[in-house]
Amino acid sequence: MCDRVKIGQRIKETRIENGFTQDALGKLVGVNKSTIQRYENGKIDKIKLPVIQSIATALCVNPAWITFHSDEKYLTPVVQPSNEVDPDLFILYMYKKLDTEDKAEIRGEMKHMLKADKYKNTGKISDDISKELGQDVLIPTNIKSVL
Repeated sequence: MCDRVKIGQRIKETRIENGFTQDALGKLVGVNKSTIQRYENGKIDKIKLPVIQSIATALCVNPAWITFHSDEKYLTPVVQPSNEVDPDLFILYMYKKLDTEDKAEIRGEMKHMLKADKYKNTGKISDDISKELGQDVLIPTNIKSVL
């Protein structure tokens, strides 16, 4: 495996590119903020592949790219047996191709859409994401458990 400091740099750069704090990424991955800090600073002696996989999933990047086993940063959308692209993965894939300004516009539009009445009785979003969106946003309770 490649130098753990370089792996940490890739994690940190991608986390920042995605607009996540270490704490927010840790919550998505299921580890403490200090664990993310140790990965980013190259302080983890034995890098755990399940953690790298979880980090990659949260950051929507190829885990092999994080560990320098691939030059492909982003995974392409998965084609389903019905020959259709998974719409959720496709949306994430296309979002990653946008520049910072366009990503901000998309987040603003999502913020606006989440104010609709149909999302009012679904449970409150986590404080981290609520703070990023600048308001209390409601989300389905089954998604809340992930946040």
